[in-house]
Amino acid sequence: HNSSEMRKTHIVYAVGDDEFPGLIASMTSLIHNLADPHECVIHIIVDTPYMHQAKYLLDCFKGSVSALTLPTLQLHELLPVRLDLTAFKQVWEQIWPFGAPHLKAISFALLYLPEYVPEVPRIVWLEADTIE
Repeated sequence: HNSSEMRKTHIVYAVGDDEFPGLIASMTSLIHNLADPHECVIHIIVDTPYMHQAKYLLDCFKGSVSALTLPTLQLHELLPVRLDLTAFKQVWEQIWPFGAPHLKAISFALLYLPEYVPEVPRIVWLEADTIE
């Protein structure tokens, strides 16, 4: 890995469309607390049906933030989950009936991070409701 990549902080979010408002709040909080936002890359993983909305959201974010504090933003399309989610959902319904409806493919993006950013040696995973 080159030294400039090693210095950068790579942040990853994986969000459903219902988490977009929290994502904006979290990213805003994040860049206000970074020593140098230009040394940060924010990766956002989104499911295919919401890519257009996510692009629009990032355009709005770029417009609301000073160019001096704008980190690099990278949008990633959710990769196929290679797990049988039906089996997971059945177990979750037994163990956590109220949580089972929230089990979505995006929930498993964390397992595949090296496939989204293979060139990155270290990644910080944040949930969309994380605010500093």
